[in-house]
Amino acid sequence: MASTAHEAAAVRRPQTAQSTTQLMQALLRTVLRDPRGYFKLSQPFKSSPTAPFNDRFKMSVTLGSGIADWTLLLNARNPEAPPDFILDELSDAFIKYEELQTLRTWSLDQPTSLLDLLMEMRALFRHNRARRAIAFSNEKLGFELESLLGLEDESEIRLLDKEKLNVECVVPIRRSAGQASGGGAQQSEQAGEARGADAGKGREIIGHLVMILDQELTQVRTSLQYPETVSEELRAVCPGWEPGNTHVFDFVPMVQSRVLQKMQAMDGRKEALKCLSELLTPLHVDSALFLRSSFLIELDAVFEVVVHVRLTPSFPEEQPSLVLQSVSYLVDRQPIHDVILEYPYSPRWGARQIASQILAILPSKIREFRAKVQSTVGEATAP
Repeated sequence: MASTAHEAAAVRRPQTAQSTTQLMQALLRTVLRDPRGYFKLSQPFKSSPTAPFNDRFKMSVTLGSGIADWTLLLNARNPEAPPDFILDELSDAFIKYEELQTLRTWSLDQPTSLLDLLMEMRALFRHNRARRAIAFSNEKLGFELESLLGLEDESEIRLLDKEKLNVECVVPIRRSAGQASGGGAQQSEQAGEARGADAGKGREIIGHLVMILDQELTQVRTSLQYPETVSEELRAVCPGWEPGNTHVFDFVPMVQSRVLQKMQAMDGRKEALKCLSELLTPLHVDSALFLRSSFLIELDAVFEVVVHVRLTPSFPEEQPSLVLQSVSYLVDRQPIHDVILEYPYSPRWGARQIASQILAILPSKIREFRAKVQSTVGEATAP
């Protein structure tokens, strides 16, 4: 970093060695605890054997589908000064230190100073890299790239090569805390909202849409990338790009919606089974995909029945099926079953209302089932 960056730091009050170390640790903790997880620090070491603490760190900076490797150079001898950086060649080409406003406002006393600087550097890198890709694009491709930045400003755009001039776009797909529980169609309407200037704040990234765009948009490749923690059953299939008919401004929201709806379906199933487990006595709950659960119910203190609740991947649009199974009454050593196919239900209900509705209809259905069981057993045992 240029020496003028150090000169920009204001003169601060003297700090003791202990307080300086604590302030430096506060800067680093703020970076490490940032929930976005863009920056990782490793390999701490001292700038000199006599330095009072580690002031050098290797850094990994997440940028879409890639990682940038930087070295953070704090100054244990002059802790009031803003840090220097050793950047990789590509980062160095896109980050102009004179444009960094956070260097002018750097303060050791402000725990967010380092994180603010890193975020500005990352944003500047991403912005300049995207502008470079747009500068090499023809009018048709340039329109799509500008549209993407308008939809999702956290998208990563980079030029893949200078021969074919293909451009890679990596679009994060997020969901907020409010989208992590089932609420029927009303929440499904929120599925396309993972875009806009503030889309990244307080939202969990659940996948990325990757698009490789050629200049004429005739050989576009699309794919969805998920974290390893997302099971195959929850991964939506990425639709293809139709040359001449597909545009970024409708394709990206459509893919985001498709991914979120599949994720929300599992969240809704999980919440519904949780609510049922609070109202009934659970025997088993599918904790992997939340597609089924079994509950034990005793009617009038004399008749026990197991209620199997079955949910489909289309829940809540498709209502749960209920299967009643006898416990004490058997025919040919096999329990008796009955399926409840119809009962009042709306896919717009929340999970708790769905659970309450199931609980409300069970007593009458179980009485009908008890009569059927007794009749079936009587016929089977008649001489």
